[in-house]
Amino acid sequence: MPVAITPATASDINDLTTLRRAAYATDALHALGLPTPMTPSQEEQYLNYQRSALEIRFTLPDHHYFKAVDLSTGRIVGFSCWNAPVKEEGEGPKMPELPAFVEKRVFDEIGERFKGAKGRIVDGREDYWYLQAMVVEPECQRQGIGDLLLKQGLRDLVDRDGRDCYLEASEAAARLYERNGFVAEEEIPIEVEGGTYTIRAMLRKAVR
Repeated sequence: MPVAITPATASDINDLTTLRRAAYATDALHALGLPTPMTPSQEEQYLNYQRSALEIRFTLPDHHYFKAVDLSTGRIVGFSCWNAPVKEEGEGPKMPELPAFVEKRVFDEIGERFKGAKGRIVDGREDYWYLQAMVVEPECQRQGIGDLLLKQGLRDLVDRDGRDCYLEASEAAARLYERNGFVAEEEIPIEVEGGTYTIRAMLRKAVR
């Protein structure tokens, strides 16, 4: 598949939201806190919540998005979100409320565990890039699209800035990041239906 990696813009928000939901629709970690199965109405509400959150994030100057476009169809088949090492003043923008059917406690508990691991690994520093999201359409996975998105962000943002980069990855995705210089510093085991879902907190040292 011929693919081009370019900066994403606010005009892509609908496509990115739909893509993200499709990519994680069967993921056990992302199912935590959500009804199983979700009704069509709940699916629509949750998609609208994710779209509203993305609209806000696109206004933040320290958030940078790349998209992968299938040149044969013009369709967006992947995207990445990179947070720059810029300390925001105040509490930042107010994010939309989760739909009432979502168990907010579950989201908060996972968020706190991620935050704790990151704090221990970066040791209170704020001078690092954070790869917040890497999403590839399910039918287009294992075709090198994630690698292209990763290399573009590392080259154009992280390495140009001469900074460390931090991320959280599933066990399956960790291999991609290891090939690109990331090292697993800590594991975060999370109990999900059917077993344990292990997240690897990973750091890539600055390339200067």
